[in-house]
Amino acid sequence: MTQETDKPPRLDAIWAWMLRNPVLFVLTAGLVTLLLGWWGFILQFALEENNGTVLDALYLAIQLLFIRSGTDYLNPVIQLEVARYLGVLMITFSTLYIIYRTLHDQFRLLWLKARIFTYPIARRLFAMKTPRRHVVICGAGSSGAVLACHFQKEGFTTIVLEKEKETPEMKNCRSGGVLVLNHDARSPEVLGSVRVQDAAMVFALTGDDAQNIDIALACAELARRRPTYLPPLTCHIHIDGQNLSFALRELGFDLSEHDQIHFVFFNLFHAAGRSAARFQEEIPTSEGTPTLLIVGLGDFGKSLLVNLVKRWRETRREDDRITIAAIDRNAGVEIASLVAHFPALGRYCNLIPLAIEIHSAEFIRGDFRKDIAPKEPTGVYICLRDEGEAISVAIRLHNLLSNKESGREAPPIVIRTAGEQGMTRVVRELSTSLGWNIRAFPILTDFCEGKRYASEIPELLAEATHRDYLKREYGRGITAEENPSVVPWEDLSEDARDQNRAQAKSLIGDLREHGYRILPMRDWDEPYLEFDRDDPMILTLAIREHERYVRMKKEQGYRWGPEDDPERKINKTLVDWADLPDEEREKDIQTILELPGRLARVYFKIEEPLPEEEEGDRWPGAGGFGGIFFR
Repeated sequence: MTQETDKPPRLDAIWAWMLRNPVLFVLTAGLVTLLLGWWGFILQFALEENNGTVLDALYLAIQLLFIRSGTDYLNPVIQLEVARYLGVLMITFSTLYIIYRTLHDQFRLLWLKARIFTYPIARRLFAMKTPRRHVVICGAGSSGAVLACHFQKEGFTTIVLEKEKETPEMKNCRSGGVLVLNHDARSPEVLGSVRVQDAAMVFALTGDDAQNIDIALACAELARRRPTYLPPLTCHIHIDGQNLSFALRELGFDLSEHDQIHFVFFNLFHAAGRSAARFQEEIPTSEGTPTLLIVGLGDFGKSLLVNLVKRWRETRREDDRITIAAIDRNAGVEIASLVAHFPALGRYCNLIPLAIEIHSAEFIRGDFRKDIAPKEPTGVYICLRDEGEAISVAIRLHNLLSNKESGREAPPIVIRTAGEQGMTRVVRELSTSLGWNIRAFPILTDFCEGKRYASEIPELLAEATHRDYLKREYGRGITAEENPSVVPWEDLSEDARDQNRAQAKSLIGDLREHGYRILPMRDWDEPYLEFDRDDPMILTLAIREHERYVRMKKEQGYRWGPEDDPERKINKTLVDWADLPDEEREKDIQTILELPGRLARVYFKIEEPLPEEEEGDRWPGAGGFGGIFFR
């Protein structure tokens, strides 16, 4: 019974096949119409004895394809009857399909605009709180296409703007239901035509940093017309250049808060490196400190190296140093650049640059192993852009680092891939069928599912806040059975994570309003600013944090009660600050006081405000560097 009910209805299956294979359907229907009509006219001539020839029958059958014959017979033979209606069906389908292909995108865009324009009315009449939002993605490269399909599956109306006429990624987007338009996203007119000013998010992913900045500038202009009932538009700007990426992320919070638009600068490979570093926790360390091998020092490889050392610094024992050997043709230059940027790397890590070509005899023989002797690698990360080469290198290293005679197994090998298809499936097949300790890390999939495009500092601060919360709850003996939030960040519900993110964004915004800046730590051991409990700002921020919490809970449907009852949505802290119990006030005050230390644990620091006379010299333009975006 289950198998029968799981099958799609026959008519739906036929219609789906027709849409997938329209040319084949039309040709098949035309041929069947022609043959049936020819046969039917021959039989009709014989029945009516009108001396029509075979060629006459063929001529009339051809005209059936244009609905130009067959009308003179009121009682035709069955073959001719079927051919007449099949011809009509073919012409109707062809016409509808042409209209569908020609005007489908315009109809969808028109429907989106109609929904946006009617929302204010529906909001008043039906008390609608949240409109159905849409996402605009500028650029249909590999990352843009995966991101578009991801948002479409999540229920957003997703629009892709790509000036190239047709690419495989655009076909994938269309097959996933994404609206793809062949327009240049840098044009304010184009962005306005897809109602960017009403969108939930915009992503600038053209692959060109200058073009991405141009798109951001155009979005900033359009955001001036954003309706006041909508939260600010979030504009995610991908920056490929490593140095520019670092610089803009440092300025990110000087730009991010504005009444109509927030800017988030991100780099796919930087985010992926931070995420992939978690595999270090699965690498055994029973034989002492880990010795890791990284093959490829592109953007992803360098980010991974830095984040591996950060994780080691957080979990190391005494003065142990992790060892990382890096294979790349420019290994020496790249390692020196990283150490200059992050001086603490050399204090926590033994860095071994290996300037070796992966196609060289030196690499194939495994000569690099003597450079890291007497230890063998306890973990391998292959960070090459070419997935085929990456798998080839993985197989070679697996054979080099395993020894069947001595029973030594190869160490865990992590291979960078793009998405869930292609080489990711090959790697998983190798792992399953051969039993190798080898795994794929699909950076695009992880980027989408983990929302790595979010603003970096609030995300890291939210995660750090949750880790502190877990430590307190574990200390009180609370388990996940008693409190569903007592689980690692990765297992926390998305709603709970969003609440932590909202708190982090609010706290950072409050600090900015008081003139403080948040910057990345270059030297991870440098002392960080600590707040003075007697500073009046601490009480002000604590009160604002409590007010934000009360607003959030009330929006979720909670109401005040003498005792907490989550099932009935009752919360005893939904009162004014003056009526809040002392222990609850202390929690909010401690949240503010712990903020500098919590930020330092995720490698960011708070910089005090400059003296008032110097404030105007920090960044040019009104509102700091943001004056470039908001003239």
